[in-house]
Amino acid sequence: MTKAQETLLTGLDGSNSLAFLAALGTLRAVTRLDREARLAWTLAAGWRPLLQSHLGRDELPPMLHEELSPAGG
Repeated sequence: MTKAQETLLTGLDGSNSLAFLAALGTLRAVTRLDREARLAWTLAAGWRPLLQSHLGRDELPPMLHEELSPAGG
């Protein structure tokens, strides 16, 4: 298995309740593809979620789209 990669979710500010829930939803969706995915928080212009996954940054969006679309997974 490949080494876990980190993706900073810059569009989500953890101090915003809706953005916090969106980060948790993102983690839930990613764990459908990578059971070892983790979420951490880092200070970067506010508290930002840091997604840790074995899926690469380039492959993650299309895989999530396929998994979450009505015709997918």
